[in-house]
Amino acid sequence: MPDENGYPTEQELRLFDRWKLATNTDYPTFLEDFHARDVVDYLETIWWYPERQIELREGRDSLWHRKIMRLVLHTGGWSGNEDIVAELEATWFWLMYWTATHRGGHYYFEIPWREWQKQRVVQRRG
Repeated sequence: MPDENGYPTEQELRLFDRWKLATNTDYPTFLEDFHARDVVDYLETIWWYPERQIELREGRDSLWHRKIMRLVLHTGGWSGNEDIVAELEATWFWLMYWTATHRGGHYYFEIPWREWQKQRVVQRRG
């Protein structure tokens, strides 16, 4: 939960470490357990004004016309959202799905539908 002024806390920003390239060097295992939806769900909990500045909709990619989930993040000039983007840029999510950045704080991602629908497996410890 962001602080009293709506900014993400340091602890919230550190949670991006679990998806960062440098922290996850066992790539096959990491990618098998990685879920794009987890990142999007987390963004929606810490983004300032997510109902207006996060767009999530089905679409088709422009090259092969394959079904995708399109994510657009608008920072709204809010420095807290810019801090979140700075953390997101160092993640696997950014590497795999980022497609464009437009001046004014607009970030575009395309997630293949099969990745978006990928089942999340809850691991139980015995």
